[in-house]
Amino acid sequence: PTIDCPPKKQPPMPSLKLSKGPNITPKDILGLPRPSAAIANPAGTHAVWPSTVFDFDTKRTEKSIYLLQAARSEKDGGEGTEVWAKDISTGDEYCIGKLPVQSVLPKNHTQLLVNPALTARFARISDLTIKIVAPSTKSSSEEAILVFSATVYPDGDIWAVNAHDKEQEEKANGSDIKVYDELFVRHWDDWKPTAGQRKQLQVVRLAKGAAAAAQAEQDSSAEDFELECPVGPFGGASDFSVSSTHLLFHSKDPHVNPAWHTRTEVYLVPLSPRTAAEAEPRSITVGTQGACASPVLSPDGSRAAWLEMREDGYEADRLRVMIYEIESGQRWDATPSWDRSPSAIVWAPNRKKVFLQAEDQGHVKVFELDVPRPDPESLTPAAAKEPKPLTSEHSVAHVEALADDKLLVTWSSLTTPNQVSVLEHASADKKSPPALRPLATLTKSLRGSKTLCEGEEFWFAGDGGEQIHGWILFPPEAQQLRAAGGGGGKGKKWPLAFLCHGGPQSAWNDGWSTRWNPNSWAGHGYIVVAINRSGSTGFGQDFCDKIKNDWGGAPFRDLVAGLEFVKRAYPEIDADRMASLGASYGGFMQNWIQGHNDQMGFKCLVCHDGVFSLSQTWAATEELYFPEREFGGTPWEAPENYAKWNPQNHIKNWKTPELVIHGSKDYRLVEGESLGVFNTLQRLNIPSRLLIFPSENHFVLNPLNSIKWSEEVFRWIDEWCGASEEPKAQASKGYSVEYSAGLFE
Repeated sequence: PTIDCPPKKQPPMPSLKLSKGPNITPKDILGLPRPSAAIANPAGTHAVWPSTVFDFDTKRTEKSIYLLQAARSEKDGGEGTEVWAKDISTGDEYCIGKLPVQSVLPKNHTQLLVNPALTARFARISDLTIKIVAPSTKSSSEEAILVFSATVYPDGDIWAVNAHDKEQEEKANGSDIKVYDELFVRHWDDWKPTAGQRKQLQVVRLAKGAAAAAQAEQDSSAEDFELECPVGPFGGASDFSVSSTHLLFHSKDPHVNPAWHTRTEVYLVPLSPRTAAEAEPRSITVGTQGACASPVLSPDGSRAAWLEMREDGYEADRLRVMIYEIESGQRWDATPSWDRSPSAIVWAPNRKKVFLQAEDQGHVKVFELDVPRPDPESLTPAAAKEPKPLTSEHSVAHVEALADDKLLVTWSSLTTPNQVSVLEHASADKKSPPALRPLATLTKSLRGSKTLCEGEEFWFAGDGGEQIHGWILFPPEAQQLRAAGGGGGKGKKWPLAFLCHGGPQSAWNDGWSTRWNPNSWAGHGYIVVAINRSGSTGFGQDFCDKIKNDWGGAPFRDLVAGLEFVKRAYPEIDADRMASLGASYGGFMQNWIQGHNDQMGFKCLVCHDGVFSLSQTWAATEELYFPEREFGGTPWEAPENYAKWNPQNHIKNWKTPELVIHGSKDYRLVEGESLGVFNTLQRLNIPSRLLIFPSENHFVLNPLNSIKWSEEVFRWIDEWCGASEEPKAQASKGYSVEYSAGLFE
C-alpha cells in the first residue's frame, strides 16, 4: 500500500523558550533544540537534518526533521527550509519532500518507508517486529540497498525474535536470574543478554515496482558468524558502510575477550557472492591491531578506508587512516607520521582524497588528505602527504561531501549548538582560502537574547615547562567591563569555577554541550577556567600518552601551574572563592585534590562519578583493559602503581567540603566509589552532600534530572564561593533530601 503525503503549510522555525535577562541558565540550555548531523542525499542537492527539543511543560522530547537545500544561492539566505515534521516516536508517517525516510514505532515495532520514485508518495515496504538501529542506504536509479542492525538470537532470524523472547520468558518462570561463564557480564549501563542475543547486520534490497512501490526482501545477514555490529556501547551507522557491490563493517575480534582487548577487525563482504566461501565476511586487517573505527567505502565501491589503532588494549592510541584497494588487496597507511587522531573519514566523489575530522589544540577541524591510487605496476603507494586543515575554529561534528571541493559541515561552538554550513574549498591550483557559508540554524535568536562568552584561549608553562592550553570564560557583567576597558571593574572580582575534564584522554574544545557547558557556570556568575592538562587529546600522541601511570603527577602539576597562571593573568578572579569540579577522571582529580588542596586552595569540590579506590575500580569496572593499560597491569601485577595514585591513601589530608554525585547505572565507575568518598567525608565530619540518580549511567541524560543536577551543583558552590562577595563561612552538614516534583519550578 502507498501513503499519500499531502502538502503541508510550512510551520515557523522553532521559537526559543528562554529565561529573562542576559544570563543563560541550565534550563535555557536544556530547552534549546538539539540538532544532530545533517545528512545529504546522493546527488548533494538536499539534506535531512534531525533535531530534538525537550519541552519542560509537557515533559516530552519532540522530534523533528528538517529538509535543507544544500545547493542554494546566496540570495536564499542562511536559515534553511523547514518542512512538515512530526514527533516520529508516535509512529506517524511523515514526508520530507523528495528524500527517503524511515519511521520508528514504539513497543519494538518498526515500519520502513521509502520513496523510490522521488515523489510525494511513500510506500510501506516492511513491518518488522523488532526495533532496528543505524540505517544506512546506498541508492541507484533502479534500486537501493538498506543495511540495518537488529538484535537477534543465534539463528539470526529477525522474524523469530518475538517468539524467542516468549520462550525465554517461559523458561525463566518468573525469575530474573542471569548466569555468566565469561566476561563481559555487563557493559556501560546494561547487563549482557544470556541467550546468545547479538546485534547483527541485515541487508535488504529495495527495487522499484510497476506502481512505483518498493519490494522488500531480506537479502543476507551475518547469521552464521559471531560478529556483532555496531560495536557497543556507542556504535551506530558509522560502524558500517555499503556500496552497490560490498558491505564493509568492523566488529569485535571474536577470538579474544573484549573485557581486556580493544581489538576490532574490519570485514568485507560481497553483496552478490558467487560461492558460499565468498559469502563469508573476510577480515582485511592484520589481526594484531587495536581498535578500528569509521569503515567507509569509496563512492564507486572500489576502495575502502578505516581508522586503526596499533596498540591492542589502549583506547586512546593514535588513529591512523588505512586504505585498502579492493581489486588488488593492497592495504596501506595513509598517515604514518601525522600526529593527530581523526574521528571520522569521508570520501570525496573523485575517490582520490578523503576528508577527516580531528581534534587540534582545542578545536575539532576538517582536514583534506590526498590518497592517490598505488602505481598499477609496482603497487607501490605514493608518498604519504600531510593532511591539510580546511577549518580553523569551533568543533566540527559531521561532514558530508557534496562535491570534490564542497562539503556540508555540521558544527558547534562554545556559544551555539549544531549549525549547518557549506564549506567550499579551493582546488590545489588555487590559493583562495576555504569559505564557510552558513546554511541553517535553529537557534538564531540565542546570541541576541543571551550574553554568551566565546571563550578566550591561553597558554602557560606546565609540567616540565611544556606549553599547556586552556580556556577562560567570563560572566556577562565581567564581559561588559572588559569590553569597555575596565579590566576587573575597579577591583570587582568574581568567584571561579575550575573545570577538570574526564577521559582521561579527552579535551575541552570550542564546542557546545548540554552537560558540562562552561557558559552555564559563566551565566551563573562564575569565571570559568578549563585546562587541557597532560593526557588531553588534540595536542599530539606523546602529550596524550603522558598520563599513563602518572594520574596524579604531571596532570595535577599542570592544573596547579594553570591555576597560578590565571590568578596572576586575570585579576578579576577572586582567589578566596574558588570551586573545582569534575566528572569521571575529572572526579578522580577532585578526590586527588582533596588530599593535596594545600597546593590549590579550593573552598569546595564537586565530584561526579569519580574514583575513590583504584584497586576497587579495577575489580568492579567492565572494561578491564583500561585500568590495566593505565597502571601497567592488574592490581596484583602492579600493586605499587595502583597504590601510588590512589586517592584513598591520602585521606589524612582531607578537609575540603565536597559534593559527591553518582548514577546508579554507571557500570564504568560503580556507585560504590562515591559511597566510599561520602562515607569517608561524613566519618571525618567534613561538610559533604551526596546526590544519587538511580536511573542514570555515567552521564546524566534525562533533562529533568539534569536540571536537578545543575540546581544542586550551583547550590553547593554558592554556599562556599557564592555569586555574592560574602560566601557563607560555614555550610550545613551533610544530609539527605528527596525533592518532590515541582519544588524548583
